[in-house]
Amino acid sequence: MVDQRFQILFYLIAAELVAKITFDFKGEGESKKYVRKFFAELCSDNTRSSLGKSFSRTQSGPLSWQEVVDLLYKIRCDVVHEGNYASFHLPITGDEFQQLTTVGNESFIVSVTIQQLRRMILEGAVLASERLL
Repeated sequence: MVDQRFQILFYLIAAELVAKITFDFKGEGESKKYVRKFFAELCSDNTRSSLGKSFSRTQSGPLSWQEVVDLLYKIRCDVVHEGNYASFHLPITGDEFQQLTTVGNESFIVSVTIQQLRRMILEGAVLASERLL
């Protein structure tokens, strides 16, 4: 089974690429900006709502969809820049339980599966494609 951090890395790379193509970005860098634009401007309200319900800090409650995107981006950066491949897990499809996991020094309760995240990215890519037509 592929590590979920690698899957998150690849999904966010895809989101970034879709946003850069859609918004005709010709430069280099600005990865975080375009990952944010992907979710903010290309994904549906339903996707943003689902993301906003998917992560809660164990100490202070739910994250906004923007905070979830930034958290996923942090995981991506941990893999790319720090070689950190462990300690983060999403629930498995069909699992009725939420997953307790950590990122850095924070603990989160997560309800979104890796399959649901993949679907969100694919739906955003389809919406972006329709926009370009």
